[in-house]
Amino acid sequence: MIVQTFQNLTWKEFLKILNTSPAMKSLIMNVLSSKTKIIESENTYFPNKEELRSFIICLKYCTKLSVLSINSSLFKENEAEKLGSSLKKSVTLCKLNLFRVSIGAEGVRKLVEGLEQCPSLIYLNLSDTKMGNQGAGFLAEALGQFPSLVCLSLMHNEIGDEGVMKLEPALLKTPQLEELLLDFNNITEKSSKKLSNVPEQCTELWNLSLSSNLIDESALHDFEAKISQYKSLVELNLSLQKQSDEMKGCKEIGNLTIFL
Repeated sequence: MIVQTFQNLTWKEFLKILNTSPAMKSLIMNVLSSKTKIIESENTYFPNKEELRSFIICLKYCTKLSVLSINSSLFKENEAEKLGSSLKKSVTLCKLNLFRVSIGAEGVRKLVEGLEQCPSLIYLNLSDTKMGNQGAGFLAEALGQFPSLVCLSLMHNEIGDEGVMKLEPALLKTPQLEELLLDFNNITEKSSKKLSNVPEQCTELWNLSLSSNLIDESALHDFEAKISQYKSLVELNLSLQKQSDEMKGCKEIGNLTIFL
């Protein structure tokens, strides 16, 4: 793997390297806000929106990219469309982390349209992207185009029962999935029964995390009723918000540990 460290560069020099580095395989970029340093030099530099867009366009030259991690609240819906377009040639892309990239529901739709040429994608983190129920629906429509996906993280997205109803049928068609992270959303017991079907159909799933949602103790009963049908599940995190004190802690049933 080719690893490059960028230090003491101007933004223009950084973009030039991207333009001339088709063999680059891993790129991690953290820009939390417009006040966050991205490049350390004698004069601290803050890239503006136009320069961030230039960065996205430059990604199309990194045709061997396998890992891309962007952590920035500066990227919005329009940037998501450009990002998806730039990644169309990244057929080797395996891991995409867009944690805290606030692209919204329409941004998710535009992004996954571009990712249809990434059949090797195994890890997708869209946590805290502000997708909501509508974005969950757009993602559900696209899940079938990722036959290698093993880890899906959708935490902190205000996904409620409506979003789960859209996701659940699509998740049932991803038998290769190993980890599903839905923590810190607005899921209630109304749709927890739907999610209890997922470990049964996703026979490789070993970790299902639903902590800090709005489900009650009935969710535990929904999962317990199907434990005998779960082939691979070893960790189930419910961490119920609406529960009695005696229910808190963890519970072990066979190979499965349930965190409450």
